[in-house]
Amino acid sequence: MQKQTNKYLLFLSILLSINRINAQYPVYDFDPVVVTSSRIPTALSNTMRAITVLNREMISASGAQSVEALLEGAAGIDVQSRGPLGVQSDISIRGAGFEQTLILIDGVKLSDPQTAHHNMNLPVSLNDIEQIEILRGGGSKLYGPNAFGGVINIITRKILIPETRIQISGGSHSLYEGSAALSLPVKNITNQLSINKKHSDGYRHNTDFDNLNLFYKSTLKTGTSDFSLSSGYTEKDFGANGFYSLSYPNQREDTKTLFVDTRAVLHRNWGQISTGLNWRRHNDHYLLNFEHPEWYENTHRTNVIQADVQTTIQMKQFAHNIGIELGHDDINSNNLGNHRRQRGGVFYETRLNSSSKLDAMIGAATYYYSDWGWNFSPGIDVGYRLTDHLRWTASLGKAFRVPTFTELFYTSPASLGNPALKPENALTVEQNLLWNTPNLHSSIGVFYRKGTDLIDWVKTEDAEPWQALNIAEIQTAGFESELSVKPASSVLNSVIHRLSISYNYIYNSKSTAAYTSAYLLNNLRNQVVASVVPVDVLGAHQRWQIRYEDRLNQTSHIIVDAHFSRNFGKVELYLNVANIFNIDYADFSGLPMPGRWTTIGISYSLAPKSRIP
Repeated sequence: MQKQTNKYLLFLSILLSINRINAQYPVYDFDPVVVTSSRIPTALSNTMRAITVLNREMISASGAQSVEALLEGAAGIDVQSRGPLGVQSDISIRGAGFEQTLILIDGVKLSDPQTAHHNMNLPVSLNDIEQIEILRGGGSKLYGPNAFGGVINIITRKILIPETRIQISGGSHSLYEGSAALSLPVKNITNQLSINKKHSDGYRHNTDFDNLNLFYKSTLKTGTSDFSLSSGYTEKDFGANGFYSLSYPNQREDTKTLFVDTRAVLHRNWGQISTGLNWRRHNDHYLLNFEHPEWYENTHRTNVIQADVQTTIQMKQFAHNIGIELGHDDINSNNLGNHRRQRGGVFYETRLNSSSKLDAMIGAATYYYSDWGWNFSPGIDVGYRLTDHLRWTASLGKAFRVPTFTELFYTSPASLGNPALKPENALTVEQNLLWNTPNLHSSIGVFYRKGTDLIDWVKTEDAEPWQALNIAEIQTAGFESELSVKPASSVLNSVIHRLSISYNYIYNSKSTAAYTSAYLLNNLRNQVVASVVPVDVLGAHQRWQIRYEDRLNQTSHIIVDAHFSRNFGKVELYLNVANIFNIDYADFSGLPMPGRWTTIGISYSLAPKSRIP
């Protein structure tokens, strides 16, 4: 291992010794237009919610090798991984469970009705993404079910110029990755296609993986109308050593996800009307022991079909959005059985700009499930501009989440579902101070959430199986702070191009008997994430990230990652080193994560890059 590391360091020193070329730094927009905190597009400086934006330049400069790795560097996001490089991860926000985070692609819900363990089986790779918007706090008044702790909206790129990109890399544990992307616009039609393949032999017994991603997107603009078609396919085959039970090191799983979305937007002087139809199909095959597949084998197939129509009306002092959504979920499983449920909802929000300083947003969604009936989720957001750059915001809202098919019906030697489960509910209140200038964005906020009938997999003794129960009540309070700055001072700017740091604290209080909790009571208590982008050194770009994580019932740890890259015209060479100091840590108790993991890669692009470090 030491010889391999020395080779990587020698490679890096060669990069740094090459004569400096003219460089342009990334452009970080601290006031982009966002669409996740409201269905009415709003500049970040005018939002009334706690929201973080990762734009294309930030994604390119991060050196992240998966969406999960990118999100680890975002304020307030808890990424619990069972394996590296996007094998399987659970995403949580503000101490909520991973089932309570809603994942969107271009505003389309991707919640898996079987289990949220599959929510990150995304049919896109990082090169397909234009922007990621992270809404912290409940969003059921906008999106209905499952927007409980927060919302992550992945917005895909719309490439308007011909572009060809090829990328290959290799690294520790026999890792190899290859990707290719092609964009071919023809008049008012754009077409883009990408493929990504990733393999590793694994960092310990039965942790090998093979991942495949395919993504296609086409858009058509005709006068006052926009049409789009997106489709993606992802396939994962991986060793699941101890993933769901530490007693079984030979677990294995493979998943296949197909996603298709078609959408039309009609623009008018008073606003716009949009309609969409999408389908997500997911296959999950699981073995408790791949050496003896006859012992225990599960096969699950889910289908989710959704349609929506909504309209946005812009007026002088008001903006309105109203829409309707219909959906169908079904599962065909040898373990869970065959089940179907229908759902539908109506949502409405209105934004008031009463003066140059005060504005407000009022909204509500009423949602119906064939299994549980109606649920009403109102909310209100208020913002007041104290100065040109300082803004105070507050919000109050109700959120809910419905049980998954796994929570309702799963049966295994290690876990038992519960058909009598009810939907979860929560009331969240928060307030924030936001500071925004061309070179600086910062925020400080506090929140309180009271959750009732929360669902968790729990047990009282180690010998018992995990059981799904509605835990009576959990009260969660938290403090959040975030700072992102591009130094304006010539002295600082000569050393650091960009600096960001965030700190988050979460406190949970549960009013139930003592349980051993698998998910809900396993959140981060203290989290610090800092990233530094120094200026180029001899033409080489670098980025350093430090994460401090203090999780309930586990040992705290500090992880340092680094990314180095060098441009040679259309060619870029890069080096990623994850967990530089080879720290022993685990996101789930008993499941060790990899130590130091090094990757070297090269990419070739025929189009001008959005970032030339």
